[in-house]
Amino acid sequence: MIKRISRSIRDTIENIEEIQGKDKYYAMLFLEDLNIRTTFEKKNNEHFHGYINRHRDYFREIRGSRDEKAFLQILAKNNLIKINERYSKDRFSKSYKSEIGSFGGWTTIKAKDYLNNYELRHHKERVKKRENKYKSILWHKKNIEKLVELDIKKLKLLFLEIGIDIEFNNKTELIKSLEKLETIDFDNSTKVLIRKTFDLLEIENTSIVKGDNSNRHYHALSNAPKKLRNCLKSKLVDKPFLVEIDVKNSQPTILMALIKANKMKLEQEILELTEQGKFYEVLGMAWGFDEAEITNNKKVRDKVKKLVYGTVLFAESRNNKYFKELKKFYPYFASAIEKLDEGRTLARDLQRLEVKIMIPIVKKYGGVGIHDSIILSCTSGALEVEIVKNEIIAKFKKLGVNVTLSIEIFE
Repeated sequence: MIKRISRSIRDTIENIEEIQGKDKYYAMLFLEDLNIRTTFEKKNNEHFHGYINRHRDYFREIRGSRDEKAFLQILAKNNLIKINERYSKDRFSKSYKSEIGSFGGWTTIKAKDYLNNYELRHHKERVKKRENKYKSILWHKKNIEKLVELDIKKLKLLFLEIGIDIEFNNKTELIKSLEKLETIDFDNSTKVLIRKTFDLLEIENTSIVKGDNSNRHYHALSNAPKKLRNCLKSKLVDKPFLVEIDVKNSQPTILMALIKANKMKLEQEILELTEQGKFYEVLGMAWGFDEAEITNNKKVRDKVKKLVYGTVLFAESRNNKYFKELKKFYPYFASAIEKLDEGRTLARDLQRLEVKIMIPIVKKYGGVGIHDSIILSCTSGALEVEIVKNEIIAKFKKLGVNVTLSIEIFE
């Protein structure tokens, strides 16, 4: 069993004498997992605090023992992780922050080099058990393997755009070239691009898991950079066009759907403006921002979004001037947010509703789901896309919300 991890993680853990045998291997896997999740959260969550929640069952699944506390304390003692002890039963687990960055390229580690025969046999059994846990979503994994692959010609152009000229004529030569690039300490975004390129080149080996709380499906494409996803092509000769259908302004739109689904009162103005893609303008104007600035100035828009997420939607406390000011303008909306997040579950419930809307459509039409978007393989595009598009619109309409979709055809 071979795993690709950051060279910096392997070298650091190899040099810590207190971590021995199988725990060297599991420490490497855990640190690599934290770094991958951290990269994803930084990209998708403006208010990410650096800590990743991990339930104790996670450690028992990968290590096969119940002494995770001692294992984690050794990692913390050696400055490999920080531990946030805060947790709430059935709501969120303790969280962990990696103290080792990913740099120096990538390398591979083999389970057999760290585990004895007994440990290796049981490790394989746990991996198999974990795979069986996600049997119900294996159809999605099969869709990915069947539908898409990287177009290496497009990929070459992508690397040229960022100043890297790779010489290759086929997939094998490309992998060798990428392995050489792994030894170079590029900036973080380039390192992520190289790492995700490996994942997509070997997409037949992709794994798929379902979020324990959110029910979201996570796979090789879930956190692939958009520019890398644009290098995909269809594997199907009879359906050569790849099309991505994306819910625009998805988080605010799904929020409106969640409020309506719970039969809560809501100001018609905020609903209609959200449907028009002006959710951040609505809230920003309540705080004195200029509407045109929010729409046209990225710095201003980002500032408003940060305030929305940090003081309204996912605030530690709503006893702040921004929420109080918003409440004066939109009391029903503010009250709905407070009620929906009474158990600190708003983020989870938004993701669950997203899954409830999108995943059945992904399954029905044999596509690939990436949270709020669907990738389809089509013959000519127009008719098939229209059918799927109308089904998404109808699902939101049933919840009382008009949705706007964007359509992108992969050249």
